Amino acid sequence: MSEAVCPIAPREISTRRAGWFCLVLTVFFLGCWAEEEHSSAHAAPAHPAPDFILPQLEGGVVVSLEDLAGKIVILDLWATWCPPCALQVPVLNAFHEAHRDEGDVVLYGVSVDQVGVDEIRDWVNEHGVLYPNLVGGDPLSRELGAVGFPALFVIGPKGRLQARHEGVIERETLEQFLADQRAAKAAG
Repeated sequence: MSEAVCPIAPREISTRRAGWFCLVLTVFFLGCWAEEEHSSAHAAPAHPAPDFILPQLEGGVVVSLEDLAGKIVILDLWATWCPPCALQVPVLNAFHEAHRDEGDVVLYGVSVDQVGVDEIRDWVNEHGVLYPNLVGGDPLSRELGAVGFPALFVIGPKGRLQARHEGVIERETLEQFLADQRAAKAAG
């Protein structure tokens, strides 16, 4: 009677699984941390931003692009499973605190997670997020063409997509996006 023989030793199986795990993990982090920056010239200013209607995480208020007409809108698309998204929070907090009372610019975090609101709220609280957040943004991320997270999009006062940045953003870049939009608005 012949016994069944495993063609691969258990140690080889563990090594192969570890190799596959490392490969999958590497692909995940590369997709999450897509560090490609796009200037407003690349973003085709004549391209209208996709309309959206999303609920705020807190308060149940629904926010739409139409509600924000005339303002510079900055959307930060993020996910609870994305480590670089957490790295960006201090920069966005500082930007929000500096500009929140100016009236011509709004910053929203937009969760692309497909998890419950409680998990999203826990992440927001754990990372000390100070700016308002919208939930249910996965379809919006696809419409905007986000290929990695975090992904930041700047929509001008006329509802046109003006700039995008994928990967962790620096404060100077964010301030430059705002300055460019204010200059364009002043020029007419």
